[in-house]
Amino acid sequence: MFQSPAQDYVDKPLSLDDMCKLSRPYTYVLRSEISSWRAAIRKDALLILDCSATPYDGSIVMCHLGGQIAIKRLRLSPTPRLEDLDFPADFEQYDTSDESSRIVVKGVITHIINDARSGEFVDDCPVM
Repeated sequence: MFQSPAQDYVDKPLSLDDMCKLSRPYTYVLRSEISSWRAAIRKDALLILDCSATPYDGSIVMCHLGGQIAIKRLRLSPTPRLEDLDFPADFEQYDTSDESSRIVVKGVITHIINDARSGEFVDDCPVM
């Protein structure tokens, strides 16, 4: 009896737990309350937040800004700053001198899971 020639090409089953590292401590699944074209986040999308991941330039992070929880894009170059997801010109600089306005990054959004049944983004912008 001969073995199948395709036997070397058998993939292991896909697992969201493995792909999104959901079994790691400090990894959470959140539902988005915002919609962002540039970050490809729809309202009610599932966001995988890894609080143990190290953010790098361009990472989408969850942070505390003046007592509020916010999702922003982290820019490290040329100076560290946070940008709004849809308006990169509107940013806030890191300020460590004033404790009340200090920015605290809580975790990195590592994956975004959108419901494809809902169609396109509900926005007037014709280009993504």
